[in-house]
Amino acid sequence: MNVSQCLTDSGGHHRCSVRSATAAPSITGRLVDGGYRTVLWNSVPHDWDDPTGWVDTALAHVQSMEHTVMVLHDMPGACVDRLPELLDRLEALDVQFTQDIPDSCIATSNRSRTAVLDALLQN
Repeated sequence: MNVSQCLTDSGGHHRCSVRSATAAPSITGRLVDGGYRTVLWNSVPHDWDDPTGWVDTALAHVQSMEHTVMVLHDMPGACVDRLPELLDRLEALDVQFTQDIPDSCIATSNRSRTAVLDALLQN
């Protein structure tokens, strides 16, 4: 699949799921040139490979960060079975769910790369 196919579906709508903005320079360039806002994450509690511990890991991440952008996986054996438990425990902690994304999780925005992406590209 080439980059333009990745970013344009059969109906001509721009959609894309790129696991990493650093996947390829051509993808990064296309995201910037197209004016896409690329959002990364700062929490991966390993729901797919730690079925007994991921909820506690997720809670620890939320409690240790001012703003958590968490990746969970909707696949068999991942978060689905324990997601209600996580949500109940977050609610008990009075955690707010928002669509606000912290600057520390934005790789591209307004047709520019951010310092976050530049740091990732150097590693």
